[in-house]
Amino acid sequence: MVKRIAITGIGVLSSIGNGKDEFLQGLMECKLGARDVSSFDVTDYPVKKGAEILPVDLHEDETYQDEVVQKGIVAAVEAVSESGIRNVYKPREIGVSIATSLGGVGSREKYYLWQKERGIVDYQLLLNVPTACLAGSLSRHFNFRGPNSTVVTACAAGGNALGIGADFIREGRAKAMLVGGVDPFSTISFSGFSVLRSLSPQVTKPFNEHRDGLTLGEASAFLIFEEMDAAIERGATIYAEFLGYGISNDAYHITSPDPNGGGAIRSMNAALREANVRIEDVSYINAHGTGTPYNDKMEIKAIKELIGEKTETIPISSSKSQFGHTLGTAGAIEAIVCTLAIKHQFIPATINFETSIDNSFDFVPNDIREGEIQYALSNSFAFGGNTASILIGKVNGV
Repeated sequence: MVKRIAITGIGVLSSIGNGKDEFLQGLMECKLGARDVSSFDVTDYPVKKGAEILPVDLHEDETYQDEVVQKGIVAAVEAVSESGIRNVYKPREIGVSIATSLGGVGSREKYYLWQKERGIVDYQLLLNVPTACLAGSLSRHFNFRGPNSTVVTACAAGGNALGIGADFIREGRAKAMLVGGVDPFSTISFSGFSVLRSLSPQVTKPFNEHRDGLTLGEASAFLIFEEMDAAIERGATIYAEFLGYGISNDAYHITSPDPNGGGAIRSMNAALREANVRIEDVSYINAHGTGTPYNDKMEIKAIKELIGEKTETIPISSSKSQFGHTLGTAGAIEAIVCTLAIKHQFIPATINFETSIDNSFDFVPNDIREGEIQYALSNSFAFGGNTASILIGKVNGV
């Protein structure tokens, strides 16, 4: 029998709220996280807005000098503390599966600028805070000695990291997993999307006819996965159940999605198959929904092929309209959106909504609505053609 996966802890830092409760309030109030960028000088950039994490007290320790690790620890501490897993499982029974796209690039950028000011050329820069060490840093902080994985599949990494964490439990490699993602708000990502002309000059408007790009975001988002039977037996708070995931690749282009949505369709179908859930029973889809011309058109085409003609029956929204595109963290923070929506019985909104790209869809414009979600499907699509979809469900009677 396949082991069921309970979600028993949540921790989050974001542009609309720090901590689970403040983040939930931001979702329900349809708060906009975009504001003037403060992490670095954007004078020479055409776009001045970003959705950076709100001010937070970081874990100060010389062992964790990189800010992305510090922000990861803050959100992870909340999730771990809430779940109580450290009082239940041995260190070797708890693992870490973390997603990122740029990892420790923030400290490398600061080191580069420090060198540049002093006329120093030091190629050791490339060895400073390797991205691959992120999961190890969190494992070391908590003394978790189970399986350890850092996933770097661009903006699909969050969905991959959650799926891998669930697999470790189902395979008997761990009894509980800290899963999630953290990415820096960095010069390199802001510059890259700017060069690609993918950044909206104002605010991102997913699924709008006149959408003009994404808002770059930042987040640290973690969940605790553990065996359902064990979680029930110990009386843990169970938010929802992680039911399955699907991954695929477009094999089309390094930055552009397959316009026919091939990878998206395969990943959504794979998630549904693993979860043993029919698309007709899905109550809500948290779309990738970046607000770029190509992604939104592709995703709607893929979802329409999946659903058929009954497009109005499943509400679809983009949380990126609130807290921007958080890159490797996207799949993790949007899994938290789905989990909180299931627990608190509301349908998340797509804010900044004006004229629909397709009037046959319900994009939950501008305001949340009350509603029970039995099954939520969440998509993450990425550079390199990487696609990931996850399925989260309500746990009845718990």
